[in-house]
Amino acid sequence: MAGSMNRVLKADSFEEATEFENMNIVTRFHRGRIYTSVGNVLISVNPFADLGLYTKEQLMLYHYSAGTEIKLSPHIFAIARDAYRGILQPGNKPQTILVSGESGAGKTEVGQE
Repeated sequence: MAGSMNRVLKADSFEEATEFENMNIVTRFHRGRIYTSVGNVLISVNPFADLGLYTKEQLMLYHYSAGTEIKLSPHIFAIARDAYRGILQPGNKPQTILVSGESGAGKTEVGQE
């Protein structure tokens, strides 16, 4: 995630955003889009099915889209790409990715990809 600890989502902006996003998450889930972004936070809903989101083609698409005008849907590959690039840039800022969820929510699956 880009930015310093002072730029982490503020509680009030997160609450306002999530109220709208709750409706968006359900709509996206029914369309097979399990990832939704709220600021710098990626929200994932486990579909309990293989949606073909972790193919080599998807990986390459998100890898090479950085710095271009290509607008892609939120994805764990984009989070990983941005964190890695944050390390490589001058001043190599430390990066943290927090994966949280209930048992069976898919944390291990997304972490393996």
